[in-house]
Amino acid sequence: MKPKHLKLPLRPGAHWLLVLVVVGYPMAGLMASAFNWDSLNASLPLRAAVFFLSLIMLFSRRRGPIPRHRLLLGGFALLYLMRLLWDTGVASVVGAPDAFVFFMITVVLPCAALWTRANEVDQVAAARLMLRLGSLICIAAVAMHVFGIGQDRSTTEAFGRLSFEALNPISLGHAAASSLIAALCMAQSRLRAADLVLLLAGSIAALITLGLAASRGPVLCLTAAALVYAIANRRWHWLFLLALAAFAVSMAPETVLWERFAGIEEDQSSLERIVLQGSAITAFLSSPVWGSAFVEPNFFTYPHNLFIETAMALGVVGLTFLFMVLRRTAPAMWHEFRSQRLFLPMLLIQYFIAAQLSGAIYGNSALWACVVLIAGSAIPLRDRRRRMAGPSSIGALNPSPNLHT
Repeated sequence: MKPKHLKLPLRPGAHWLLVLVVVGYPMAGLMASAFNWDSLNASLPLRAAVFFLSLIMLFSRRRGPIPRHRLLLGGFALLYLMRLLWDTGVASVVGAPDAFVFFMITVVLPCAALWTRANEVDQVAAARLMLRLGSLICIAAVAMHVFGIGQDRSTTEAFGRLSFEALNPISLGHAAASSLIAALCMAQSRLRAADLVLLLAGSIAALITLGLAASRGPVLCLTAAALVYAIANRRWHWLFLLALAAFAVSMAPETVLWERFAGIEEDQSSLERIVLQGSAITAFLSSPVWGSAFVEPNFFTYPHNLFIETAMALGVVGLTFLFMVLRRTAPAMWHEFRSQRLFLPMLLIQYFIAAQLSGAIYGNSALWACVVLIAGSAIPLRDRRRRMAGPSSIGALNPSPNLHT
């Protein structure tokens, strides 16, 4: 008698894992600031939850054939792991061991777990959970700012933007942007009274947080996600609302956010990133096939751009894998938009654009989680056409459950 396959109610587990990957670390940083904890110790419970939840999801899943688009993403991850191992054991690049461990725990393991559950994610339920946790983060951040909680760890006065030692304004802004995306997605469905209160309170708190953090990247990412949705579904009134919001911001030139947009040519952080990216391109040209190292050689940090970093670390080979992954993901994302499943594709746009402005490959867990879920949740269009053209198109008559979420 064959042993029974372990059956667990893991659809909520996949939702929790996705949300913790996206906004869990800002929550840990906020708690560390509020209670004056060490940031590393504050993040340990979160890392443990992500680790064990990922293991449970991995070992409770029956193995099957691996689709081609997931093999491409796995190949990209393997190439990057080989780069980190080479930089650790052979080239002795500063920071490579820590980057390897971080990439394995925060990216490879949770993405592998989500890989097995891509067809089971309910986007409405995931958006509701994201809004709940994101709203809690935003409300807590605003309350800490207003009532002076955690002022010993606050860096708001030093930078003029809502931030803490354990939570920078970019991460806080992206948590607020993700909450607003979740609210936009929930607003498209029928809401109960409790959900309506959550949506209104969470949206207000997220907008305030986005303004106080005054980070350009999250605002651009949120705008781009809304813009692509409006074009994909011909919701032209969204374009009017975006233009109205831009006009409202332009009429308040004394805000920190407007000053940061207006003074981008003189912004020190922007100028530093241009220098880093130039150095990374030079490193790529010195070793164009396999790449040179996971960080650029002069400042030993990442260049804050996904394509430049991939070229620098993995060369033409890595860029080829990355373009093939994006080529398989883009049609699936567009199909999700056209099918009114908004949460995952809007998150994907947010964190894909964010990867061109800040962050590193080994730490961008939200981007890779969205890529895994988008590429795995929708049947690729070519395979769909083959099924429809076949003599017994059972798959066309009985699509996967995620097509009705």
